[in-house]
Amino acid sequence: MSLTVELTGTGLIWRNGVGQQTAGIVAVCGVGEGVLVLRGNLPAETTLTVEQWQHLSRVAAEVATNAKLSARVEDAEPIVPRRPEPNAAYPPMG
Repeated sequence: MSLTVELTGTGLIWRNGVGQQTAGIVAVCGVGEGVLVLRGNLPAETTLTVEQWQHLSRVAAEVATNAKLSARVEDAEPIVPRRPEPNAAYPPMG
């Protein structure tokens, strides 16, 4: 089964081919060196293939880019104006 890495509110996790969370990623060393993961509350070390390492690197890079962008625009106003609150006096159309 293939594993994919996903960022959630609790951090990076691994999901299996059917979408179930299999482990939480705690630390990453490198290709063939191992990844410290949590399966339940038990830490376990596992090794990564080159493909898994590349996938994890892409996800981590995207997370870092999103964090930098988020910090840069934290106080900025949106380009598209926010939708005004619906007026309670008029029922929604449709």
